[in-house]
Amino acid sequence: MARDVVARLLRSQVQGVLATVNAAGIPATHLMAFAVCPRLQHVFLATPAGTLKDRNMRAQPNVSLLWDDRTGNLADHADGTLATAAGTAASLRSCDATEARAAMLADNPNMAGFLAAESTVLFAVKVREWGVVEGYGSMRLWDPMVAET
Repeated sequence: MARDVVARLLRSQVQGVLATVNAAGIPATHLMAFAVCPRLQHVFLATPAGTLKDRNMRAQPNVSLLWDDRTGNLADHADGTLATAAGTAASLRSCDATEARAAMLADNPNMAGFLAAESTVLFAVKVREWGVVEGYGSMRLWDPMVAET
C-alpha cells in the first residue's frame, strides 16, 4: 500500500523539501525538519516568524513537500523511493500547536530550544494528496482522508 511506503520513507528521513510560492508567483524551496501525524493527514513544520517560507505560506497556502531516499549513486535510479505531499499550510495558534510541537519534539529532540522560542511559528500542512514513486515505476496517488483498498 502507498500509505506503508510513505510511512516507511518518512521514518527514515530527518528533512524534506518544502516548495512555496510568494504572492507574485515566484517559487522557492526550503529544506525543513518535519513531523507527521500518525494517519499521515498532516505534516508539521516550524520556522522563525518573518522568514520567506513563513511569508509565502501565509500569502499562498498551497504547498508541496518532497522526500527522497536516494543516496547519489546510479542504483538509485531503479531502487530509490520518492514521496510527495500536496496540501494547504496554516499557521497554528498556540492553543492548536500542542500536537504539532509534541510530534516535532519526538522526531527532532535537538530542536527543543527552537520550538520553545516565541519567534517560532508552527504550521500544519493538511495533505490533500500523497504521491509515491519507487524506482522507474509510475506514480501512485492517494488521499489520506480516504482508506486505501
